[in-house]
Amino acid sequence: MVGVTQVTVKEVDPINNLTQVVFPNQEIVSLPPEELFYSKTLEPIKRTRKTPPESAVTPQLAPTQPQSPSIPQPRSTPQPATSQQPSSGLQSPHSELEFATLILDNGLVLKIGSVYYVDSFDVPFIISRIFKPKSNNVFSVTCFRCRFSSDKTKIIDFDKDFVCTINSSYIFRSPNKAECSFSFSNTVSNLVYSAQSRLISCQVANLGDVSYQRDLRRHALGAQLRQAVLIGISSSATKHAVSLGPFEPLHDHAIFGLSEANNFKVSFSHSELSFLDSVMGALWDVKQHKPDVPGFF
Repeated sequence: MVGVTQVTVKEVDPINNLTQVVFPNQEIVSLPPEELFYSKTLEPIKRTRKTPPESAVTPQLAPTQPQSPSIPQPRSTPQPATSQQPSSGLQSPHSELEFATLILDNGLVLKIGSVYYVDSFDVPFIISRIFKPKSNNVFSVTCFRCRFSSDKTKIIDFDKDFVCTINSSYIFRSPNKAECSFSFSNTVSNLVYSAQSRLISCQVANLGDVSYQRDLRRHALGAQLRQAVLIGISSSATKHAVSLGPFEPLHDHAIFGLSEANNFKVSFSHSELSFLDSVMGALWDVKQHKPDVPGFF
């Protein structure tokens, strides 16, 4: 008996002088024999609880909250990848409006591939581009300086390294019609083709610009009419018909002032022909008998 607790002797170890006893709670303790009859405060036994293996642990799921029905999100349309081109520092190809023909207020007709003189230069230039910005009505012309043959009688080429862009008002007629070599004519054709490609691209990009489309039509018709009139009043004129192509309702009624009131016809009264100056330019009705003696028909 230990204190007031009755124990059972399980084993006696005479060599180590210890007696192994079993307490009622099945706790086994080894004590010297003299302590079996004295009171002893037992220290609480630390019991370790075995943790069951992981496979035996049943996971406890958190209580699920009722979820609101999910609203389907609109599917985004994949955007095509766009490559970013490095900026060249030049203006947008369509920030300026392209023209193939231009009639100046003084009646001078400018065309791509035609030869003219530039103010302050004594050599001719060939026009490669006619254009104006969208923001105003100031026309500019890009041209190359022409190169003559050794005898100064024919234009054989143009200098690609000598190009200038100037206001159209600085262009004037060549005092003498320059003769061009056959090889130069082929070079001019390439200039015209390139200009036509730019013009088509610009027209497509500005289909909604009625003012621009009408200006193109007016300058093209004006150049044709002016040429026909000059042929008609020349000293060697013969009777001939002039065709301006199909009627363009969207623009021609505004260009020529056509309406139901005048039966969609241009009046040939002399006093009412002045409005054609806005189509063909000034002095379209002047016949030059001599360089210094103008005449009207």
